[in-house]
Amino acid sequence: MKLKYLLFLLLPGLFLLSFSFRNKSDEIKDSLNLPGPLTFNKTDYILAWSSHPTSNYYKQEYLPKGDDIDNYKKLIIVDVIISDSINLQNIILSKIAELEEAKKNNPVVNYKMFNNSEKTEYIIDFLESQGPGSALHMVEWNAYRYKIFTTKSGNKGLILLGISLRAYDNKIKDFFGWLKDGRLKNINKLIEFNIPEVTISNIYKHTSFCQYENFKGRWINTQYENYKKSGAPEYILNNITPQYIDIDYNGNCIINIRSEQRTVVGKPFKKSTFGHIEQLAYKKYYTFYLTQVKDSIDLITFSYNSASIIFSRYK
Repeated sequence: MKLKYLLFLLLPGLFLLSFSFRNKSDEIKDSLNLPGPLTFNKTDYILAWSSHPTSNYYKQEYLPKGDDIDNYKKLIIVDVIISDSINLQNIILSKIAELEEAKKNNPVVNYKMFNNSEKTEYIIDFLESQGPGSALHMVEWNAYRYKIFTTKSGNKGLILLGISLRAYDNKIKDFFGWLKDGRLKNINKLIEFNIPEVTISNIYKHTSFCQYENFKGRWINTQYENYKKSGAPEYILNNITPQYIDIDYNGNCIINIRSEQRTVVGKPFKKSTFGHIEQLAYKKYYTFYLTQVKDSIDLITFSYNSASIIFSRYK
């Protein structure tokens, strides 16, 4: 794949980390039929973590033997979205917007974006870090390769193949030195990597009628949204929970507590209608209700015990 240079932003200073939380109790399931090992740059990676957040979204992560998922040094990422309406350019713009948003709260964002001449594949590489100022204690470099594909059964989708490399504490200085040549070598390896064929059984087919039409999609905690827009520091944002709610076509609910720390709730046990207002009742560790706000299709309330939080439709 010959890539054409599109965009480059480089500012001096520190780098941003997008915090990532994984539930170690999640069952590791190879939903993509990619059991591994996946071999990248002469290193074997085995399946170490998986998630199925929505009916058409799959995430799998692979580590070298002996590495730890929360404090890894090398990681392979495989994300798959099954959809006939995927717009690859919009996906890329969304990722760029995410990186641009990071600039508002951090001195620097460093990334490059490439695409092939047919614009059927893109690569974005970017740098993140954890720790303030000269007290950095983790630096992470990522390269994401995006490609539209079709399964054997004829389903269209998007696959993201990513490589993520980290350095900690006293290894950070050497890591920055390695990046001068190492990042381009790894990007070329990623370009050359033969993306394995993905096979997914029991893919959910969307229908024109959806009984959860008023609730499906992503919802954001309005307090969290307002504080985030105002540039509140991460430690404040992490105390506003839950941050997001995801509902799929089947009514399955996922509570996004913070970043990638999620609770998979499942389907509602009850659906009620009060006049023109619909309400879904769920139970996981406690019972909670999602209720439409009168005269607004873009607001719902998340209620449990005596507490009530307003969520708006994420756009």
